[in-house]
Amino acid sequence: ELRNIFGPEAARTMLSLGFINFNTLAEIKSNLGKKRSADLTKNDWAFVDQRTGQVYFITDNMGGENAALMPDIRGTILHELGVHFGKSMLTRNEWISIKEALLNLYVSGDPKIVKALNTAVKMQQLEEPKATRTGIIQVQHKRLLSMKESDRNRLAHDKMWDDIWEETLAYFASQNPGSIKVNN
Repeated sequence: ELRNIFGPEAARTMLSLGFINFNTLAEIKSNLGKKRSADLTKNDWAFVDQRTGQVYFITDNMGGENAALMPDIRGTILHELGVHFGKSMLTRNEWISIKEALLNLYVSGDPKIVKALNTAVKMQQLEEPKATRTGIIQVQHKRLLSMKESDRNRLAHDKMWDDIWEETLAYFASQNPGSIKVNN
């Protein structure tokens, strides 16, 4: 699928440079060490190493129970490369504009963005069930549509919500891979 998205030469280059890696969870934990891989579980199928920018696909986690959650490999590639890695190339103002657009689409009831944001909030709750930040996000999410517009607009600028907006965009990519066009 990498070849289909990026073309054979780009795919070969990304793999040969170690930018994209396909490994088992045990291999990744061994290569990255305990500290850098502490948060990885059998439920994770891919991630971007924030220190190096390398993208890892966890091959033994991509089947079994996770297969039902993972729409397809194209969506997962777009989720990781297009959003989690790609966000690092945006300026602060570009990122704020994207968050504002996501918020406006959510409030206007765009079904794909509603589904993506709801998924992001749900996953945040599963990953950090006792975190204060998660509780605040849950409360605000439940009353998002009833908030004053000025309060709602602050959510696009609130750094506490950055993970949620990033995951919303990433889940949009993975849930709708056919609607994302890539020139190769």
